[in-house]
Amino acid sequence: MGAKVNPKELGAYRLSKDKLDRRDSEPHGAPADGSPELEDLAEALAEAEARAERLAEELDALRKRHSRDTAELLTKTQFDTIMAFLPVFDHFDLALAAAADSANVEAIVDGMNLIRAEFLKTLEALGVEILCAVGEDFTPSLHEAVAEECSSDHPAGKVCKQWKAGYKIGDRLLRPAAVVVSKGRRG
Repeated sequence: MGAKVNPKELGAYRLSKDKLDRRDSEPHGAPADGSPELEDLAEALAEAEARAERLAEELDALRKRHSRDTAELLTKTQFDTIMAFLPVFDHFDLALAAAADSANVEAIVDGMNLIRAEFLKTLEALGVEILCAVGEDFTPSLHEAVAEECSSDHPAGKVCKQWKAGYKIGDRLLRPAAVVVSKGRRG
């Protein structure tokens, strides 16, 4: 972390009032070569430059650490997300193997429904909310209108069909729902 500047330390770099008064009494207000004031100024400048160099090195190290921490966080997040979905893919593999050996379509559909339920459970565990838009008011910030059609079941401006679900985490929209918006009754 970067060092904080102590105001008392800064005082060490400043010339005392009596040194300033002596400097002002000299011609042109500048200390003479070899004078204590010039040595004090040179020393203060060297200390300030050394401190600036140390702070620049600390900032560079902090930037590198932040970059490394960000990469580690991304990798951990990817790892955790993939681990959550692996059981879903395992069940898909089992269902595909069972489907190859079975002519029972109903059993295959039941297996797919179980996998879908597990998939939804995993999304929920990750904090993902599925947007079900049918019957809702069309909201451009949550829905993408892909078509508009007359509907006797839904008044104008309501979503009458959903082609693709929308998803969000908290207040952040992952994907808008692809919807058909009602124009109202044909008339």
